[in-house]
Amino acid sequence: MKRNLRLIFVLLIMVIIFLFSNQNADASTEVSDSFIKGIFNIFSLDLSITDIITVIVRKSAHFSIYLLLGISVINYIIIYDKKEKNMIIISILICLLYSISDEIHQYFVPGRSMELRDIIIDTLGASVGVFTYLSLYKRILIDNNKSL
Repeated sequence: MKRNLRLIFVLLIMVIIFLFSNQNADASTEVSDSFIKGIFNIFSLDLSITDIITVIVRKSAHFSIYLLLGISVINYIIIYDKKEKNMIIISILICLLYSISDEIHQYFVPGRSMELRDIIIDTLGASVGVFTYLSLYKRILIDNNKSL
């Protein structure tokens, strides 16, 4: 049961990524703009700097969702393989391949494009997630006097 929940979480994040990627350019921009306007209203910020903020928000979204994907993938992989190097490589590779497939998918969505920069950002986010998870996991094991 625990194994299935871990897999469901991986698949759920992948579906969320797919749904965001499946939005055409106008819908995607509308989501980003509403988020930014909400933040600007909360903090009473000047809307004239939204172009740079839009880029930052959009790329941070890539990084963040793939960070969660990295965490969920290694959380699932750890069930099957306890060798640290294998877990890291397999987890990051799964996230990288999903990012590539996501960018290919976006190529076919009206107004969207396939960008190497996004694949790099996605993979960096996933890598941070994998290493953060592994670091915390090892810390918990050390605190409990167990080994990986």
